[in-house]
Amino acid sequence: MDLQIYDEKHIRVTDIYGETHTGVAEYYNSDHCLHEYGENEEGIKVEDFLIYKPQTASIEEVEVHGTAELRTERLVLLSQPIIYG
Repeated sequence: MDLQIYDEKHIRVTDIYGETHTGVAEYYNSDHCLHEYGENEEGIKVEDFLIYKPQTASIEEVEVHGTAELRTERLVLLSQPIIYG
């Protein structure tokens, strides 16, 4: 899985813990992660969460038009999205 292809794209990523994060991705190579976070793994940051490659269960690019997503700990509200991809 090449995480770099998702840099600056709107994605939905599910980690191995079952958490799903949706938003614009920021790619970090392994050198950056080692220097900043002490982990020698590449990762992708979405919604202020850094997910390392081994923690990634699934990832997909989504094209979103006119949607809104509101999240709390126990509830996710979505508008009627049109998602392509």
